[in-house]
Amino acid sequence: LGDHRGDLWMIGTPNATCTGYFYNACTGADGFEKWSAHHWDARDNTHFPDAGGGERFLRDTLKTNGWTEEHPVFKREYLGLWFRDKSGLVYPYDPELNTVEALPRPANEWRYVLAMDFGVVDACAFSILAYHPHENSVYVVESFKRDGTSPSTFVEIVRNLQVAYYKIRFGHPPRDREDAEHAFDTIVGDTVGTGKPFCQELLERTGLYVVPAQKSAKLAFIAHMAGDLQHGKIKVIPSRCKELTDEWEKLPWDDEAHTRYNDRKYDDHACDATLYGWRECRPYDATDEVFEPEPGTPAWYERQAAREESELARRVQREQAERNELYGTADDDLDFDAADSDYADYLGDDFDGGMW
Repeated sequence: LGDHRGDLWMIGTPNATCTGYFYNACTGADGFEKWSAHHWDARDNTHFPDAGGGERFLRDTLKTNGWTEEHPVFKREYLGLWFRDKSGLVYPYDPELNTVEALPRPANEWRYVLAMDFGVVDACAFSILAYHPHENSVYVVESFKRDGTSPSTFVEIVRNLQVAYYKIRFGHPPRDREDAEHAFDTIVGDTVGTGKPFCQELLERTGLYVVPAQKSAKLAFIAHMAGDLQHGKIKVIPSRCKELTDEWEKLPWDDEAHTRYNDRKYDDHACDATLYGWRECRPYDATDEVFEPEPGTPAWYERQAAREESELARRVQREQAERNELYGTADDDLDFDAADSDYADYLGDDFDGGMW
C-alpha cells in the first residue's frame, strides 16, 4: 500500500456489538474520517433475472426463518445495518437498569469481596463487589485492570485495597496485618496456572489466602449472572467500573447456541474477575430489615403487647399438644359394636350399647 499508494478495501456485515475497527471505519468515528463508507443490500443487486428480485429474496428470507424486519440478524446480515444486539452478548448489561451512582446504604454496612483474574502477558483484573444482609442485589463498586503486573506489584495493589476498604468499613486505617484481613469477607481468584505465583507471593508476604475461584459449570453460572443483570439484581458504579462495562458491552457469543466465546479476540479479564466475585456473594441470604421502635413510645408498647400475645398463643398450643399426646383428643372415640365384641362379657349383661 505504501509503495504503490494503493487502496485498502474492507468488506463485511456489521457485528452484534457495534465495536471494533470495521465499525469505526463505517461510522466515521474520530480518527477514521479518511475512510469512505459505502452500503448496499440485495435490493441493489442488478444481477437478479427479473425486476424486484432482491426485494423478493428478502421477503423469502423473512418467511423461511419466521423473522420480522426488526430481527437483529436480518438487520445486520441482510440489510447491512449496524444494530446492537444484546441477546448476542455474553453479559446483557443495560446502563439504565444496571447502574447506580452510589451504594444505597452507608458504605460501612456492606460486606465486600475482592475478586481477581491474573495475567502476565494479559492484564490482571481486580473487581470489588458488595452485598448487604438486607439487600437482594449485588453491587460492583470498583473494577479495574493493570497491564504487566508482577507478583510483587500485585501484592502492593492488594495491600492498598485492604487499607482503603478497611477504612470504609471501620472508619480508621488497620493497625496491623491482622486488622487488614477484615477488609474483605472473601478474596477469590484463579489460583491455578498463571495465578499460582501471584497467590503464593500474597500468602508468603501477607498471610492472605486466596479462595480458589469456582470455575466448574462456568457457562451455567454465566447464564445465571446474565439473568441477574436482566432483572436488575446486579448494579455497578459506572464511574469506577468503566473497564468492566466496556468488556460487558463488547464480549459476544461465538455461536447461536451460546456455548463459547472468543477470549483471544475480546478481553474478558474484568468479566471473569467479576463472575468469580459474584459467585462468592450471598444476596440470596438477605432478610427483611426489622426496625425496632424506640423504647417507651406507643409503638414500642404495642410491639411488646403483640409479642406477649404471640408467646401466650404458642404456649397454649404447646400445652394442648402435650395433653393430646398423653390423653388423646376428643375425636379419638372408640368405634366398635360392643354387643358383638369380646368386650360384652367384660361389660356385663346390663350393657345396652351406650349406658348401664
